[in-house]
Amino acid sequence: MKNAIKATLLSVAPSLTGRWLARRAERHGERFMASTGVGKLAEDFAARYGNSVRLGEFAGMRLLDRSVGSAFLPKLVGSYEAELHPCLRRAAAQSWDAVIDVGCAEGYYAVGLAMLFKERPKVHAFDLTPTARQLCRELARLNGVDGKVSVHGACDSKRLIEIANGKRCFVISDCEGFESELFTSDTLEALQNSQLVIELHERESPGCTTAISQLFQATHSVELVPAIPRLPDDYADLMMFTDPPKHGNLR
Repeated sequence: MKNAIKATLLSVAPSLTGRWLARRAERHGERFMASTGVGKLAEDFAARYGNSVRLGEFAGMRLLDRSVGSAFLPKLVGSYEAELHPCLRRAAAQSWDAVIDVGCAEGYYAVGLAMLFKERPKVHAFDLTPTARQLCRELARLNGVDGKVSVHGACDSKRLIEIANGKRCFVISDCEGFESELFTSDTLEALQNSQLVIELHERESPGCTTAISQLFQATHSVELVPAIPRLPDDYADLMMFTDPPKHGNLR
């Protein structure tokens, strides 16, 4: 029943529903960190190693003192969404006209990609929440790429088409169920030369995995990337903790 209501709301009022889902994800992240003690672990980790990403494709990127809608510790460690590291590595070897980040939160990917891609393409970062947009701008300034990162509010299919429009864009999307409204047959032609990394929220948008996979099959090579476990023993920096975080806290 809840999924049906969410699907209806997304179809009737996608922007308003998207803001609600984004804020809900942010609150969930805050509750998770409070209930598991991950927030304190992140503080201790930063006190020892500093507020920079330790490992992964964004190693060396300076971070603020918090994240939006996700745990902060994995970003410091460099384990955050490690499933995507091979994809980012391959993308860094290519040339892009622009980067589009839908659901940029505090700017981890928007700023990280602006630094990673050697030709420094323009990054268009979108988020519905004012706090996230402000933090994204601050993170871009902190890392010296504020001239390359343009931060916006809502992204709809019209805006996506305007930016992509047949160019070579790297698109990364984490928009809490709105992906079914954003990636449709209307946007397909504009994105035919782009590479996309889309987080699929099956709970918020039932059937989106099948629908979006089928949508892009004719124009793209589609790969479904499952989540993988993180083991504290794989990250030497975590040995500072006498009681290291469980693998679920490192994603």
